Amino acid sequence: MNQNESANVDVDINRLLFLIQNNPAIFNSNLQEHYDVDVITKIWIDIGKELNVPGYICKNKWWNLRSMYSRHLRDLKKKQNCYGSKKKKWYLADAMEFLLPWTKLSP
Repeated sequence: MNQNESANVDVDINRLLFLIQNNPAIFNSNLQEHYDVDVITKIWIDIGKELNVPGYICKNKWWNLRSMYSRHLRDLKKKQNCYGSKKKKWYLADAMEFLLPWTKLSP
């Protein structure tokens, strides 16, 4: 499956986030397993099996979601410095709050 084909694969985002949250080695850089390529690769394969998609697609989706969450937090910080400016909350912000302790941009 090439990159164009993988863009058309549907992934249950809420379930993906749930599975990632239950595998902290993916996002918690304080864990030794976070730096073990074999462990992380196996986790992505297992998550992919759980969602019936290749693990690399889940991993790519995670990278995109993580980037979007960081952008959301950055935007919130900018808006806090502006008077009267109100930005709509990103629809996955609550589901990704588990990342706040590992985010440099936390509000």
